[in-house]
Amino acid sequence: MNRLLIILLVIICFAHAIEFSQRIQALGTDFAYLIPDYETDLYRNPQLLDRGLTGITYEPSNLYQYHVPIIYDRYIYIPNPCIPFTLILSSKRFGIYGKYWPSYSYDLSPSSYGWASSTSSSFRFQDLWMLKIKNLVLNIYNDGYFSKYEYLNSNNSNSLDKRFSYLFKVQYAFNIGKLYDLDIKVGAGFYERITQTDYYDTYNQQIKIPTARISLFYRNSPFANKFTSWYISLGGPISTTEIDTLPHSIYSNLSENEHETIFFANTFMSKCGWARGLPINDKSFVAIGISENFTYQKANEESMANDLQAINNEISLPVGIEYNIKQISIRLGAKFNYVVESIQEWQTDTLVNEEINHIVNYNYSFGIGWQPNEHFVIDLYNNSDLADLRNWSIYLKYIF
Repeated sequence: MNRLLIILLVIICFAHAIEFSQRIQALGTDFAYLIPDYETDLYRNPQLLDRGLTGITYEPSNLYQYHVPIIYDRYIYIPNPCIPFTLILSSKRFGIYGKYWPSYSYDLSPSSYGWASSTSSSFRFQDLWMLKIKNLVLNIYNDGYFSKYEYLNSNNSNSLDKRFSYLFKVQYAFNIGKLYDLDIKVGAGFYERITQTDYYDTYNQQIKIPTARISLFYRNSPFANKFTSWYISLGGPISTTEIDTLPHSIYSNLSENEHETIFFANTFMSKCGWARGLPINDKSFVAIGISENFTYQKANEESMANDLQAINNEISLPVGIEYNIKQISIRLGAKFNYVVESIQEWQTDTLVNEEINHIVNYNYSFGIGWQPNEHFVIDLYNNSDLADLRNWSIYLKYIF
């Protein structure tokens, strides 16, 4: 009972992502599901639920300043950063991985469009619920956001824009022998936008989005510092984040009072990765790998005779090092990226313009871990200016 009370006291916290642990972010997220890591692997396959942990993460609030999709096609700028909190609770039979971040903004400054004031609010959420019954883990993913933007002019005329997006997923994962895991995620999404003037609906748009993805994972060794891993994943987007970052918005083409069903968001996505861990000593290793993310999307523009399409192919070469000195783990990640983008956009009703971009870049990440005993862990992570303390995130974890 006392242990449960301790867990509940620390479940509200700041966090950036529940899919990737701080350790994997420091080594590079391209190594997710390739380098053995309990928290990241558990989000990928809840069947691995076999231990208890809870954690608190603090991350720089400026990471969230532009990350709230509200209105104006897909995004709106909110001047105040979002304040997220996370619920992390895991035992051998039950687990919750949740991330929730609300935002609110109020502006009394008159605008050039004649509005006397504006108010915006939003609530974004992502969580995974796990329940283990004997050897079977039941799990449900919830992923979505609600947003409201309201204008009021000098004549007290009100204009309101509300949007709601929700994606529900279930998953079935099972082992094929000792080395392979097969993971199937099936989801159904719903999007609705309502615009009102003086509390009367001017239009109501809706989209239903059935989607699914199947993935196969391989890892030939349970050792944390010596392994060969690979995975391949095929299907459609299975999160609102993936849908929001598609080359063409699936929302922008809806006309007034239009309802539509878009299977897989008219998108095919494939992801694959390979990595090998080479031991430096008993607990340290260097990992090398390669990963590819491919996206193909079809899009329809209103009054267009021709369909549009977008292709995005990203190839990454990541390198990660984790070096352990007694209770300290030093982590360094770097990767080289090559991206090819081919995007078709319409200029007139009959003219389509295609733009092809080639992008080459690299980035790095750095982290430090400290484990003074078998229960308590502190991880630090930074992927920008190491000298600026405001860019560091801190993760506190208790294992029981």
